[in-house]
Amino acid sequence: MTETDRFDEEDIEKQYTVESDGVPARVTIGEPEDEYVLLYLLERPEIDEATEALLNDIRKELIQEVSLTTEEFVDSKALDEVKEKFRRTASEILENRLAETNDQTRSILIGNLIHDMLGLGDIELLLSDNSLEEIVVNGSDECAWVYHKELGWLKTNVFFEDEDEIYNYSSEIGRQVGKEINSLHPLLDAHLPSGDRVNSTLYPISTQGNTITIRKFARDPWTITDFIQNGTMDPEAAAFIWLCMQYELNVIVSGGTGAGKCLTPESKLTKPDGTRESIQDLVERNMDDRTEIEDGWRASSSEPVLSMTGNHHIQAQDAETCWKREAPEQMYRIRTESGREIETTPEHPFFVNTQGEVRKLRADEIEEGTHIPSPKKIDIDNRDQKLEVREWLEDRDIELRGETESGVFAGPARGKTVRLPVKISPALAKLAGLVAGDGHPHSPESGSHRVELHNSNTQVLECFKNLAGQLFEVEATIKERDQRVDAASLYSKAVLEFLEDTLGIPAGKKSGRIRIPDRIVKSSDGTLSSFLKGFFEAEAHVNENKSNIEVTSKSKEVIQQTATGLKRFGIFSRIKQEATDEAKYHRLLIGPESLEKFDEHIGFISTEKSGALEGALEGERNTNKDTVPCQKALRKAKQVARLTDQQLAEKSGTSRRAVSRYMDGGRTPSTDTASRLVDALRQRKTEIEEAQKQLEELVNKAESSDRQELKDRLVGGMESGELERKDIEAEAGISSSLITHWKQGAIPTPEKLDKAVKAASIQGFSHEFNRIDYDSALRTIQRIRTDLGITQTEIKEETGVDLQPLENRRNRTTKRQKIEKASSYLREECRRAIKKLPREVRRLRELADGDIRWDEVRRVTSFRPETDWVYDLSVPENQTFVAEGLVAHNTSLLNVLMPFIPPNQRVLSIEDTREISLPSFLHWVPTTTREPNPEGKGGVSMLDLLVNALRMRPDRILVGEIREEKQAEVLFEAMHTGHSVYSTLHADDAEQTVRRLVNPPIDVPKTMVTSVDLNVVMFRDRRRNYRRVMEVAEVVENEEEEAEENVVYKWDSDTDETNKISEAGRVYEKLRTFTGMDAEEIDYNIQEKQDILEWMVENGVDSVDGVGRTVAEYYQRPEEMVEMIREGTDPEEIEY
Repeated sequence: MTETDRFDEEDIEKQYTVESDGVPARVTIGEPEDEYVLLYLLERPEIDEATEALLNDIRKELIQEVSLTTEEFVDSKALDEVKEKFRRTASEILENRLAETNDQTRSILIGNLIHDMLGLGDIELLLSDNSLEEIVVNGSDECAWVYHKELGWLKTNVFFEDEDEIYNYSSEIGRQVGKEINSLHPLLDAHLPSGDRVNSTLYPISTQGNTITIRKFARDPWTITDFIQNGTMDPEAAAFIWLCMQYELNVIVSGGTGAGKCLTPESKLTKPDGTRESIQDLVERNMDDRTEIEDGWRASSSEPVLSMTGNHHIQAQDAETCWKREAPEQMYRIRTESGREIETTPEHPFFVNTQGEVRKLRADEIEEGTHIPSPKKIDIDNRDQKLEVREWLEDRDIELRGETESGVFAGPARGKTVRLPVKISPALAKLAGLVAGDGHPHSPESGSHRVELHNSNTQVLECFKNLAGQLFEVEATIKERDQRVDAASLYSKAVLEFLEDTLGIPAGKKSGRIRIPDRIVKSSDGTLSSFLKGFFEAEAHVNENKSNIEVTSKSKEVIQQTATGLKRFGIFSRIKQEATDEAKYHRLLIGPESLEKFDEHIGFISTEKSGALEGALEGERNTNKDTVPCQKALRKAKQVARLTDQQLAEKSGTSRRAVSRYMDGGRTPSTDTASRLVDALRQRKTEIEEAQKQLEELVNKAESSDRQELKDRLVGGMESGELERKDIEAEAGISSSLITHWKQGAIPTPEKLDKAVKAASIQGFSHEFNRIDYDSALRTIQRIRTDLGITQTEIKEETGVDLQPLENRRNRTTKRQKIEKASSYLREECRRAIKKLPREVRRLRELADGDIRWDEVRRVTSFRPETDWVYDLSVPENQTFVAEGLVAHNTSLLNVLMPFIPPNQRVLSIEDTREISLPSFLHWVPTTTREPNPEGKGGVSMLDLLVNALRMRPDRILVGEIREEKQAEVLFEAMHTGHSVYSTLHADDAEQTVRRLVNPPIDVPKTMVTSVDLNVVMFRDRRRNYRRVMEVAEVVENEEEEAEENVVYKWDSDTDETNKISEAGRVYEKLRTFTGMDAEEIDYNIQEKQDILEWMVENGVDSVDGVGRTVAEYYQRPEEMVEMIREGTDPEEIEY
């Protein structure tokens, strides 16, 4: 059984082969039943134990045989030469050791040796997959993860033996770039010679183990063809930008920024280890090296937070930038159905689900009744935490009296000896949970060093007593009290202080101060489960009639922590707040939909509460609480799939009435039902593909039986001399005048044509002559038409074919032509469905199968903040983070536009990380910055490169991003001196682009901003990896002689179309000055370019070089290229 046997055939998304250093591997991506995310399975050639043992010997021999100089060993540019040395020597050794091995096997074995000795093992195979954008190793206890450019994050079957193996790979990466990583320098950030960016961290900086993150440089980058094909850019707008770039106008590309999108200081973030921290504490911790901005401060960060991916899964992601800004006068408080609450600035964006339509809305645009995302399940792979008991004892008047692997023995000078655990364990967590709930640790001021547990259930008191003996080797006493609740008491100063200092369980009155200890939250799920078992046993009430569990506490934090902790087990809870005359209380409710999971993962200690839970489980339960708002998405998918409500109901095992209610919004499907609907729609694609295949076979048969085509081939053969006309006339008994009549357009009778074909076959002419069964074909068309829900009236209106009387027609030619038209129309409908359905199904599946629960907004209120500051994080890739249990929000187009540069000009690019990829034939000098060494020397900044670039006589200058005043000053000076400049800037729209340029920290003089001719603004929907060119604007000068924007093209989010909304007056004027073209000629030139772009899309010209060569040929011979393209010439017929 192979690993791919885990997949059913219909669950396989992709299969292909990759190869690295002669080692091939089969990649299968699919969704097995036992996983909740897609799996990336890498199947390598198997090596048996004997061969592996032989390879170990060869490794030792290679080390002795291959001598490398120090320069070769540390010079990454010599890697290919070093590999060749290894390859030659290993080949010679293998020929001696395994003489009968074939070349292919030998190549695979040598490739494995190279991967192990000079490379990164199986990571090399992942690096060779051009579909992957990121490779992540999070320690040896879990698999590697990869980010697929189409499918998002995937788990793999690549594991690492131990932390040393990951460390060795990190060291190998450091060697390639001349850096080191070790315990003194546990962080590595570097760029490989390939352009790939690598980040590595060592344990314990990364608490789960050593990590490697590789962000791959695009081997197959996006092109303008891709952008137009996937709807990112409109072809007319692209043609307009192309014209501007051809004639050297300056262009700035803008993309979204996090400005103004902030939370209140006390907003709690959920971190990847499960703990919660205020956004204020996290941001302030990173503000030592900060940069002043217009309304606050900005600082770089690498703080890990939980983030939502584009396909609605929750993952760990580092925050890239922290923001501290002045608080606005008005803020918004959003409260959801589950009781979650978040306070935010008006501009802060949220993803909102309105009946399956997910879009981004500002906080001040959100209305009650909409849904925002909240994590449904948080996967955290923690290890039980160690307790530094020896260090703790040094600051206490408690003596160390002994030590074992599992505990430390200690006690006060005249007190008894107790055992103190050196590691968090499920037993310690359970005891802590009981104490957090019903416990009373006496404060030292009370004169009594004891921990009491009050509970009326003897089982619970006995459990506490047993845990005390097991953990501390102290015998607790149980006292029955007449007027008060029974109690178990543990007398020990060491234990009392140990619980308070190492676990944070406060002595004295603790009801409003209690919280789940961070050390327990950071521990394994099993340990957290034990704490919750103890806590719920002590604090929870089980309501059998309402089938729920309730916990009430004066501590808001412990309720919030509990809700977050329960999500690690997929248990959903609601939070409510109640106020009395004495205090404010917080309630947590676990409803009937989550009781089974609570019973499975948490449970109770006592038979009393366990029995109550069993009774609640037997009660009537509404399992439709976790629902998926998806009316619009489901309706669109059903429409694309050409299904009726009845058909969808039958295929998904749902009632027709329920499906109808889902469609009209009367009901919302549960996650289980939504998943079944998704499966039915996925299967529908297979059915439509089969229908399309049947229709194609019909057309092929009709075409092969077409006498007109057959006659034309015969006559053509005679005219070309391929067939001897006189011989055919004699053999078939056909007159010369009849064949002349055929040449003039007459259609031959079947009998005469048959004779002519037989006569021609003697001369080698052959043609399959199928007589199509038109009645059978008609029945097939009618069956497929009915299944697709297409009426005969619709076919008649679209094609002019009336299928009903066609059944009685005797003229075979007429039947064939009509059937062909009807079949062609149905095939086109199938093609559209096959093309559109996967996108709609994926959209639905992301809603149904993600880690997200869509929480209904119950109340939105505005308030005046009492704080001076608000805070935000910028999270790369996903641009979201989890705050207060909710998900809060926060490519380079330049690369796509570069092939528009004429090939006879010198281009110089300046970047932090090599990302721009130009056609190979352009005169291009790429440059990148360099970080300083540990002594702070040798660094090369973007400003250094920009100043140097002006000395290299470039025609075009590309700058990765405008960030600071000095950089902008040199850049705009370059524009003034006649250089054509392209750069990027963080801004949400064209108006903000101008505003950011003239304000700090960039602060360009207002009179210089109009040096920018064009601003192209990109918008990205982070949920679906959905990009659109939102605005194309020219920069003009207003009456006050200040720069402002004039938007020429604007994207409409409602229709997903780009519209021209104004004329480009200033750009047209400059083009007239530079080229002598008038407005009509400019419009005609744009149309030419649009025709070329659409031709490239239709013909699949989508490589960087392919696009670049087409553009270059157009520059060389424009009229000829336009004529060929408008005639539909095949790309292979164009000589480049």
